[in-house]
Amino acid sequence: MDPRTKRADELKFLPKKLKMAIIKEIKKIALPFVLVLLFGNIVLSENLLLTQETGMSEQIKKIRKEAVKWLSAQIVPNTTIPLPAPYRRRLILSYRIPSSSSVYPHLFGRSFIYDNALAIIAFTMVKDYQKAEYILGALMRLLSDDGSLWSAYNTNNSWPSNLDHQGAIKRLGAIAWVGYSAVYYLGKRLETDKAHLEQDVLAADYLEFAKKIARFIISRQVMEPSDKRYGLITGGSATLFLKVSEDFNKIMENYNPAPIYWISTEHNIDAYFFIRDLGRITGDGEYIKKADLIKKGLLKIWSKNDSQFFRGIKETQRIDQFLPLDGASWGAFFLFSLGEDEKATQCLKATNNFFTISKGIKGYAPYYKETVYENDRVNQFYYREKPNMTWRDLNLVWVEGSLGVAAAFIRAGNFEKGAAIINAMMRMQDGGGFQYASIEIPFQFSIFPSVASTAWFVIATELYLNQDKLFWGN
Repeated sequence: MDPRTKRADELKFLPKKLKMAIIKEIKKIALPFVLVLLFGNIVLSENLLLTQETGMSEQIKKIRKEAVKWLSAQIVPNTTIPLPAPYRRRLILSYRIPSSSSVYPHLFGRSFIYDNALAIIAFTMVKDYQKAEYILGALMRLLSDDGSLWSAYNTNNSWPSNLDHQGAIKRLGAIAWVGYSAVYYLGKRLETDKAHLEQDVLAADYLEFAKKIARFIISRQVMEPSDKRYGLITGGSATLFLKVSEDFNKIMENYNPAPIYWISTEHNIDAYFFIRDLGRITGDGEYIKKADLIKKGLLKIWSKNDSQFFRGIKETQRIDQFLPLDGASWGAFFLFSLGEDEKATQCLKATNNFFTISKGIKGYAPYYKETVYENDRVNQFYYREKPNMTWRDLNLVWVEGSLGVAAAFIRAGNFEKGAAIINAMMRMQDGGGFQYASIEIPFQFSIFPSVASTAWFVIATELYLNQDKLFWGN
């Protein structure tokens, strides 16, 4: 029997509702091909494209609405932290962790400042200015006299504080993101109200907040012209590092409170956009000059052979030759903002090196040829059967990083590629929020719904839906 006849015979015996549903779908698929017979190939391609784009946009809007709702529920006080510590009210919890998890007692109330900054940007993008202001107000209360912030704060107690900060670190990149979130918020308000800074009382406070942060960051800028780090900002202070016990039986986390003198490409891209845009809002040329120094310093860390940026420069002034995903994706944003379109396009091509598939989900890893843990003994401890395990071997999808890649492709005008990545990441949504990664890597990546991934989903989709030009723009 002809297979087509056999399938037609089988269709006769299906339930009527199911049969009608199948026929409806067949008509939906067949309609464009009927149209092509009448009007030609152009009608077919345009019809399909319009249908796909409209359907994708509507799906994104629905998922994004759930994501914003999830972000809102992460702001304390909430069901997890009903009575936050004084001065920590309105911070956002970075993860939603089940109470059964072994890390719950340590991280359930933790709020990373980078995540707070991303949430401010996300809420601003969807015009929920009140929630953006809630978080800005919380961060303003925590700002140190020197204009710095710890990288993370507990909301359930007062750690870290001036009296108790053992184990706390400061990272200039995260601090720059906080400053940028304030500047981005103000920039958006000024787009629709040119007098916002003069007429809104809180706006002046937010601007002063950003200026204090800028002073701290600029104070960490290397200003010796003979130094290879010239013009760039150093990393921050304090380091947490892993060590294997002598009997090779357990992992220990050690703490070194010393200042950090290496520089990170990622941190300096963050600082560049913050200082540059602060200069544009204030009209202060000194900020523009400082940003220009960062720009020139960053361009020296470009790897011609790898078509992306290296990870940074070590304290010894040697290039840190690790190749992170951010050096390609965020590097593309940076280069597009300078009009270096050719190099930016090379960066986008370089993201292919990080492409991976994990549990059927297509996305990107944070590194590819480097070992999962930089310390050889730690890598051997976790991967005893394959002590040289690399990120390429691991097949981990980093959701936050993958959405950063999507946003970079959209900025380049490749909406199709950006939408494909966004669509793949939708499978990582869990209860409204987006998982941080597809698999867990102790001390590095978790599978919990996270503010970072969820906020980056809002950012990437804002670029897709509304072509936001202010975020890391030209």
